[in-house]
Amino acid sequence: MKRNFDYIFNQPVNPIVICLADQKLEQFKTRIPEVQPSHLEQLALLRRGGSETLKHRNAHHSVALANWDLASTIVYETAKRREPVTPEAIRNLFIRINTVLMQEIHNSAGGKVRQLNNVWVGPCDAKGSTDPHPSRLAVPGSMVNTELNTLCNEVAEELNLGNVNPILLAAKTAMKGISIHPFSDGNGRTCRLITDFVLLRSELLPACFDDEGKNMMVFPRIAPDMNHNTTSAANLMMAALQRSYQQFD
Repeated sequence: MKRNFDYIFNQPVNPIVICLADQKLEQFKTRIPEVQPSHLEQLALLRRGGSETLKHRNAHHSVALANWDLASTIVYETAKRREPVTPEAIRNLFIRINTVLMQEIHNSAGGKVRQLNNVWVGPCDAKGSTDPHPSRLAVPGSMVNTELNTLCNEVAEELNLGNVNPILLAAKTAMKGISIHPFSDGNGRTCRLITDFVLLRSELLPACFDDEGKNMMVFPRIAPDMNHNTTSAANLMMAALQRSYQQFD
């Protein structure tokens, strides 16, 4: 599992897609040079649409919405402070965001790094199988801390160097973060908000995923015949950002 996980994330992004991401970055920055709170307000509904928890009313719906709004504000304000980024700061942001999202919903689990094994990512198959394909098995609990620390190191280093296209870094952050599944609940919301931190830090709008893009941002694959990798993750991130910027055409 460890070897397969590393293999997927160490694949280079297709050079053609890298060039396209560079073009998109220039277009996006020209269209909106500086992200303001009003931009986030206009995108809030679309951004929340990437979460099944936030879309469907249930006993915790109003609390979950309020928690997400607070977490989104924290991410925006943290990005705008533009303080030096350290691996510890990224890890603390992961934990803080998950803690906020789980307030009054799953207090005992909020912000606590997962230790359980046999955690599947994404929905069960069409028959509701309780034994989904092994390709969707998240990393074992014993690996979570190590993989999360590795991701935090990578994000901090690349943000500080500033020589990596933030669209590509955001794609890797989303794909790898959700795949690690660092917490027992709220992983999709947490990792998308951390991805938004990467984008906002670079003065890009947060990404707005549709259902297909959100689910495809996961490795292990959501189905054994879906060949998902770093290149497809980059394409999905560009599509999600295009959706965000189209709201201001």
